[in-house]
Parts: sequence; structure tokens; C-alpha cells
Amino acid sequence: MTGGPTVAFSLGEERPCRQGLDALWRGGGTAVAVDDEAIMAGHRRPAAGLLLEPSSAVASAVVRAQARTSGGLVVAIGTATGLKGLVG
Repeated sequence: MTGGPTVAFSLGEERPCRQGLDALWRGGGTAVAVDDEAIMAGHRRPAAGLLLEPSSAVASAVVRAQARTSGGLVVAIGTATGLKGLVG
């Protein structure tokens, strides 16, 4: 993602939660940037039957990207349901 507004609004906060960054550092993980198009593809194409909201769909977008280039294990966690976006 770039430094501007994003469909993954909870990840584009000016003051983001540091828990994710702490987990990344402690776990020796890798951060991967994905654009809004990839995020929305993950949102529209539920992974393993999970309906994820855009901020959580970042995880499925990253898994797809990393699975193509990495020979190792890729782990992603989706933390919010997409059901709330269906209301209204």
C-alpha cells in the first residue's frame, strides 16, 4: 500500500496499532505491500470459505502473492468478518 487512503481503512490509520508490527519483528516475519486492487480481489474471493472485510483481506492477498514467490510456509490471519459490509 502507498502512504495514502486505502480500502483497508483500519490499516491506513495515522496512529496504527503497534501489536502487528511487534508480532512481525518478534516472529522474524516479512511485511508485504499490496494495492487496493489486490485487497478487493481478496475481499470478493473468500479464502477457504471465509468472508473477510478489506483490512483482513490484505492477509489473503499477501498469501497469494507470497505463495507464488516463496518456497516456504506462508501464514496469514484474518481478524474481521466481511458480514458487516453486507448490511445496508
